[in-house]
Amino acid sequence: MNVQMKNGVELVREVSNKEVKKGDWIIMNGTRAEECYSVSDKNMRKNYDVDVKSGEHEWNEYECLSGVRLGVIVDERVKELLLNRGDGSIMKQDVLLSVMDECEKVEMRKKKSVRARRVLEDMEIVTYTEKSENERVLEIGAPWNENEGMIVEMSDVLIVGEGECYRIGRSEWNQTYELVK
Repeated sequence: MNVQMKNGVELVREVSNKEVKKGDWIIMNGTRAEECYSVSDKNMRKNYDVDVKSGEHEWNEYECLSGVRLGVIVDERVKELLLNRGDGSIMKQDVLLSVMDECEKVEMRKKKSVRARRVLEDMEIVTYTEKSENERVLEIGAPWNENEGMIVEMSDVLIVGEGECYRIGRSEWNQTYELVK
């Protein structure tokens, strides 16, 4: 496990993405881990208020436009479903999505803006999240590369989107999302 300290917080490597292309966006959530991830230009414009800002290749604040997102909180029932469908290797997106079809979804939304910048050239990013003491359940394939495993732990949240599912660590979720009442 790749562990490092940053801002007094113990971080673990969550996942890397070698598929970040020129024109994509890097988003930095306002978390203690300074979690970063990439989104396509299409998804950035769909989910955030990307008006014409000076220097979109510099870090700027963007308000979230997207409303409700659906997610599954990893509890004992979800853990059992995942483990029953898993084969000990990284769970592929199609299998994961079929498991998510059997799970109760909760409505959630982002509760604050993000900092983001546009990518100037193809690159790789590595995402770090806060170290957790929660029980490890299994690994799921990242939406951009199913061979790149994302560790899922108890009480994490799995966001179910358009043909993909990805993990948000519970600590990061608590800092950036809220349940819709």
